Amino acid sequence: MRGGADSLHRVVLLADGPIGSRQTNSGVAMQLHTALLKRADVDVVDTIDSSLGFIGKLFVRLASFRLRPSSWAREVGWGLSKPLTRSINRSFRSRRIHCRPGVLQVHVRNFYFPSRYPYAPFLDTTLRQREKWWPEPELKPRHYRTLQALEKIYFRRATLVFVAGAYLTEEVVRFYGVPRERVVSVGAGPASPVASLAAPETSAQRDPLRVLFVGKEFERKGGHLLVGAVSHLRDLGCSIELHMVGCEVPELMKADFIVEHGHISDVEQLSILYSASDIFCLPALFEPYGLVILEAMAHGLPLVTSDFGALPALVRENDAGIVVKAGSVDDLTAALYQLAKNPPERERQAENSRRAASNYTWDLVADEMVNAIDTLSKFNVSTGPKI
Repeated sequence: MRGGADSLHRVVLLADGPIGSRQTNSGVAMQLHTALLKRADVDVVDTIDSSLGFIGKLFVRLASFRLRPSSWAREVGWGLSKPLTRSINRSFRSRRIHCRPGVLQVHVRNFYFPSRYPYAPFLDTTLRQREKWWPEPELKPRHYRTLQALEKIYFRRATLVFVAGAYLTEEVVRFYGVPRERVVSVGAGPASPVASLAAPETSAQRDPLRVLFVGKEFERKGGHLLVGAVSHLRDLGCSIELHMVGCEVPELMKADFIVEHGHISDVEQLSILYSASDIFCLPALFEPYGLVILEAMAHGLPLVTSDFGALPALVRENDAGIVVKAGSVDDLTAALYQLAKNPPERERQAENSRRAASNYTWDLVADEMVNAIDTLSKFNVSTGPKI
């Protein structure tokens, strides 16, 4: 049963694809939707697929028709016509929903034009972060300036801004000028549901030691650094192999100690692979939050990550592994060597990781979101700004 009408929070979720798909927004939309549906005080009145679709993609391409090939690629990937089309799609599909009072749109990891209805973005990074740490090759500084100016208006006119990592709060407050009381750090959970399996064999029973890497973007996630580090460890006599999921290793970097699994969409198959590994490593050069870290924690793996974004807080606050300097193969090699040669330390960090996983769930994210909405309701501003 739902709560009474006065206590019911009406929410509509917008995502860049079908809400029920694990491929939409890296599974975040599906997980958040599931968590909100569990609550008696929340009514998810609708879900909206705001992806461009055939007509939207055609519009974006027609808007870019006379541009040079390089400019056309930029416009299709990052031009203003893309968020404009997505926003028009949003407005068309949500018009009937907002005949009901007190409905809040939650925009899941997408960039829109400001809405005339109350809305709250849920984000793990910003365009300013991307420009600074991992800029798109097609975008020039002036293009980022235009996009960031629009993003600033979009954030400032939001009822609330939900951020996954607490480190992003200062960015949104100081650079984008959003009042601190409207920026709420809500955390995140694993990208996929964690299958319930029998307890795996311990690390001490396995030879060679298995290091797991999960990421679609090989270079951005630091895959090339990890291949180099594992190669160095083998030269030092360590019995170790590298299992890589979600990406393709460049031909020049392939080696007999690398096991490529490609993309794995089956949750149980991926869970088995986590459970069969000894160390999880994500030496990312740019990683806003790292949902795969939470998956690794849920499977009780010690972690080796770079010192970027939310990664160091996840590891250090839980004493669940080792944080290394982003881009340093030497630091990465030393960290993996330390864990490889010290099974008791590895097991201790694995247990800490497993125990800490319960602090990072989508149910807790939903709790934080609803608490923030409740706080606004007390001040009679739950409907947000009318733009």
